[in-house]
Amino acid sequence: MKYLNRVVLACGLIAVLSLVLIPGCNPVPGGLQGELNTARAKWQKANIDDYSFRLRVGCFCPPEIVLPVIIKVENGIAISKGYTQEPKEVATPYFDRVETVDKLFGIIQDAIDTGADSLIVEYDAAYGYPKSIQIDPIKEAIDEEVAYFIELFTPVR
Repeated sequence: MKYLNRVVLACGLIAVLSLVLIPGCNPVPGGLQGELNTARAKWQKANIDDYSFRLRVGCFCPPEIVLPVIIKVENGIAISKGYTQEPKEVATPYFDRVETVDKLFGIIQDAIDTGADSLIVEYDAAYGYPKSIQIDPIKEAIDEEVAYFIELFTPVR
């Protein structure tokens, strides 16, 4: 019986250590994934479906992408995208992938999942939405870095 107790204890200790020591097996995510999970939970708790924000994109891209854009969202769906400096609608499909807070969370998740070389995110303390996202997918590559800056976020209640 004493031998059986030792075997069970040893097996339990091995199981616990394997969860801690094997990468990717930690049941409590930390780091970037943990921060993203916390921010998403805060965003969901805020229950904001209608809002507007100004989005600036920083990249080696054409002017129609780097000009600031005002995006209006109703019921979680973007209803309008217009340039701030010119009173005209956005024609490029580039902004379709970043037009809501949920899609911006998806950009962050994709950077985590694909192992971006550098990912720096700042989240809003009150609502959890990403205030800035800076991604460098490949350290040695040139001009593939991209940054998103979410400014003038206004919830509609």
